[in-house]
Amino acid sequence: MSNLKKANHLPLSIITIVAGSLSIIAGAMNLASGILLLVKSRHSPS
Repeated sequence: MSNLKKANHLPLSIITIVAGSLSIIAGAMNLASGILLLVKSRHSPS
């Protein structure tokens, strides 16, 4: 019985960890693209 409970709790924690790391990756990519846009607009002779 206790083994079944553990198996039930495992997917939730995995989903939480995956979702957390995905949001961190998305935030980092957002930041990187923002910096790239800033650098591009700075270098463009406007």
